[in-house]
Amino acid sequence: MRNHMSNDELIMEFRKSEAALDNNECHHYNAEELRALMALLEEIDSSEGFIEKLGTSQSGLSSIGLPAILVVEGKDDVFIYKWLLEHEFNDKIEIVQVGGRDAVLAVYDEVTARREDFPRVPIIFIADQDMDIFKSGPPSGYPDVIWTKGYSVENELYKAGEKFLMDRLKGNEKALYGNLLETITEWFAFEVEEFLNEKKYEVKTSIQEITGSKENTETNMCSSFKTRRGFYSPKPCTLHSIKTDFPLKFRGKHLFDMLDRYLHDKKRVRKYSRFTLYDLICDLYAVAWKKRLVKEIENRIQKENKMLAGLRP
Repeated sequence: MRNHMSNDELIMEFRKSEAALDNNECHHYNAEELRALMALLEEIDSSEGFIEKLGTSQSGLSSIGLPAILVVEGKDDVFIYKWLLEHEFNDKIEIVQVGGRDAVLAVYDEVTARREDFPRVPIIFIADQDMDIFKSGPPSGYPDVIWTKGYSVENELYKAGEKFLMDRLKGNEKALYGNLLETITEWFAFEVEEFLNEKKYEVKTSIQEITGSKENTETNMCSSFKTRRGFYSPKPCTLHSIKTDFPLKFRGKHLFDMLDRYLHDKKRVRKYSRFTLYDLICDLYAVAWKKRLVKEIENRIQKENKMLAGLRP
């Protein structure tokens, strides 16, 4: 089921751009394009709303030369892919979020079933592997979805900028981060085993809840959390599987949550927010990932265009 996450921030950005048109300050969008994008974004408040809006928006979108609509999971994904693909596809690929992986796949199913209703603009889908990375990979039945190589898009970022991220940690932050990583890896391996054993698993638990403290000097697992969760020590093979490729297999949001405890600490002189790190990595360290992603999107657009040509009157 979709989380009710709006496109408010994107809409605000487009409104600012639209207002800037009068002062010749906006170079990314023309007035016609902005109106079409605004109409699309303002009416997307559910996967179903997205589907219905596509039918009435595509004529206007195709007339302004959008090469594709890119459907992603959530707000963070929009910002990451927007930064990563900046200046690609003539700045005209439109990225929209539908509120999670399940929603992306639901939209994919609906668009696939009703493709003749949307014959004008290629629609590309990107989704995270999530816990499927510990099984046989992404679910079958979605051959045209672009899947992340790791657990999530954040893992792609972390892997691309790992050295840069570790170099931001100073003094005892490195030791504290290392200790916290050991603790959270042990917890995550436990949740992976619960998942593999088809039991209830909870991977969205916060670092503060696991350690029982908001202080970044606390790096051990809280005893009351262990009791509540029914924690047991995971198998060495599960731990080994995660540790040998943790930049891709460890839940990406937790990797940045852990860094956030140190790099954005209120006592720090130089702070780095999560989005600052995302932006820097996209700009400076994600060359190989960007090249691979652009090629995948180009291939999907070509395939879509070939298929759509047969649907148009």
